Amino acid sequence: MPREDGTDREFRLVLDRATAELPPLPDLVPGAVRRGRRLRLRSRAVMGAVGLGSVAAIAVPTLLLAPWAGTDTTRAGGSRSGELPLIPANWPTDQPLAAPTTAYPTVHVPPTEKGKVKEPTRAEAELRYAFKQKLADVLTGLLPADAGRMVIPDDGMNSYRLVSGDKTYNITVRVDSQIDPAGATAQAGPGDDAWLAGNKPCAERAPQNPPLPCVDGRLPDGSVISVGHIATAKGGESGEKGAAAAPSTPIAHFEYHGAQVMFTLFRDERTDSAPPVGNEQVLRVVTDPTFLEAVDFWRTHPM
Repeated sequence: MPREDGTDREFRLVLDRATAELPPLPDLVPGAVRRGRRLRLRSRAVMGAVGLGSVAAIAVPTLLLAPWAGTDTTRAGGSRSGELPLIPANWPTDQPLAAPTTAYPTVHVPPTEKGKVKEPTRAEAELRYAFKQKLADVLTGLLPADAGRMVIPDDGMNSYRLVSGDKTYNITVRVDSQIDPAGATAQAGPGDDAWLAGNKPCAERAPQNPPLPCVDGRLPDGSVISVGHIATAKGGESGEKGAAAAPSTPIAHFEYHGAQVMFTLFRDERTDSAPPVGNEQVLRVVTDPTFLEAVDFWRTHPM
């Protein structure tokens, strides 16, 4: 250790006297520790926010495109309902029909050998699913509020259902260039041609014994339309002797913009209960502009 000479001693004494009256220096260690902790917490918060933002950027489109996620019904084309977007990328924009905004529950119907068709592509499945949701929303808005809740079977473009308590009423909606009376419904056979009366007024329909309900109306373009009943019997015996006395079901069949349109509401198969919708209410559905707008969409974009 070097020895302190006289100059060094005098310099040290001057410094001691200059600082003798100053307060002692604070302990800087605790403050430094606290600041370090705050910096660490702030850094972790920033990193967490960045990570959450990344997750949100992925999750938000999923919520927007699949609000029905969580259902476990297998859809056409091997897709699950939660994977099909309510607003598909291939939704046509050359028609005024707005894309659907509501998702109704779907029910899987296993295909039969007779009913097997070519599997749709992903784009076709998405468009079919979205259109059925749209049409289901239109029907819900036009049918009586107490008629039941809408459910969508996945066995084809024509099938819809009203569920009321323990009863299920199947709805068939078809838009075709031609309807085959022998295969239009399981309940109606070729002997029952009353449903093919088309745009004829009720008075011009073939006589029925006993008479079945029928009501006349007009489409927005002034065309005559009538909604009548077809006699049905359990087991598909419609059209046979005695079938006219069997329960009947309302049906509308008419031509619109060159397409054949059919709307039928069937009885509950288990209890044979009549649907809670009459001819006048069916007439209101099929003549409403929102329903016919969907018909035009379907007619110009066959699915």
